Amino acid sequence: MPEHPLDAVDNRQHVEALTAPFASMAKSTRPAIDTAASFGDADTADLFTEVSRELDKQLWFLEAHLTSWQEPCSAAQINSTQKGRKLCLETIVVRNSVKRAC
Repeated sequence: MPEHPLDAVDNRQHVEALTAPFASMAKSTRPAIDTAASFGDADTADLFTEVSRELDKQLWFLEAHLTSWQEPCSAAQINSTQKGRKLCLETIVVRNSVKRAC
């Protein structure tokens, strides 16, 4: 996994920096499940399965967080005291889908 970038200064940059390494780790874990199973090592295959599930879940959370930043709120949703800079950052997770809630 590459080092975390020292020039990441805001939340989005940190989340973006974590997404690719999590995706890479999740992808590399899946073949390990099959390898362990092919050797008849069910315990190790089960361990890799649990690691894979957790990485996939964390990756989903990271990607959902990035999705929440993609579009600014409509003009009607922007609080005038924040001078139009508010982004929709709250999300509602419903059955594996992310819904924006401004």
